[in-house]
Amino acid sequence: MRKIDRFHKKVTNFLYDHIALGAFLKLSFELIISVAAGILFAFGFSCFISNDSATLVTGGASGLCQNIVIIAKMCGASISSDNLQSILYFAINIPILIFAFLKIGKKFALLSVVVVGCSSIFISVFTDTGVARTIQDVTFIQNSPLTRALFAGLCSGVSSSIAFKIDSSSGGVDVATYYMGMKKSSQIGKYGVIINSIVVVFYFILLVIGNPQKWGENLVIVLYSIVYLFIVSLVIDLINIRNKKAELSITTDQEHMVSTLVSLFPHGASVAHVKGGYSGADKQTVYMVVSSTEVHKVIRVAKQVDPNAFIVVTPVNKLVGNFFSRPVE
Repeated sequence: MRKIDRFHKKVTNFLYDHIALGAFLKLSFELIISVAAGILFAFGFSCFISNDSATLVTGGASGLCQNIVIIAKMCGASISSDNLQSILYFAINIPILIFAFLKIGKKFALLSVVVVGCSSIFISVFTDTGVARTIQDVTFIQNSPLTRALFAGLCSGVSSSIAFKIDSSSGGVDVATYYMGMKKSSQIGKYGVIINSIVVVFYFILLVIGNPQKWGENLVIVLYSIVYLFIVSLVIDLINIRNKKAELSITTDQEHMVSTLVSLFPHGASVAHVKGGYSGADKQTVYMVVSSTEVHKVIRVAKQVDPNAFIVVTPVNKLVGNFFSRPVE
């Protein structure tokens, strides 16, 4: 473990001395992740969501596209559903990505364009090459809508999560949920559930209008779609920890503990003077709220200042007041 830490420190120091190379490598890594997120979403949609007999509804921009595809089919459109889905998904995301460019960040929007573009391209690729059909025809997949919902939810959830990790998104509702989560400094999966529920209800209405006799079967499809949306929301909140907070209480006898922490982290702290119950020695407890990604860094610094410090970490469910979050590029 120490060898890994030393290697990491050497690499970090090298990149500090070569800023241009560091920026290039960072951008290259983010582009690779963006492409991977787009391919993963397209794979989940083509192989597990789209199906001739029972297509699940995804919610968000892709779900809105599915609604438009149903309307187009009612009107007699002859174009392939997956190809039409691919075109509509990119078109609907254009105004959404413009909003992201203006309100969230330029780099965020540009990386999101890469994710959306790859999603649109590979939805058609997986369909036209027969990859999607091969997986759909597997008996275990074909006869189990619940399995399809679980696999599709994992693909979409991981796709959105790894995009969020690099301050990007899969477009559509992810942009809206990311924006609301950033403004409210809270977990973002719940916002997606609200928006997606509206899309799902409209999808069910269209299915009933198109075939009133099969309203029962269509209701079951919607219920499986809700399972899919729940899995997506759960995976996003488990993996994406940007908006999660934790409170640290650090009890120490080192008076410079608070000044060290405040100088190294962009957060305030409160200090309470306490007396040790066993030793009777005068101590101080430093209270500090940090992002979940900063917890281990704070603990490491605190232990360097005082190896005998007593540290308690408590998850924060709600935060009211000013809290610094790293701005999105």
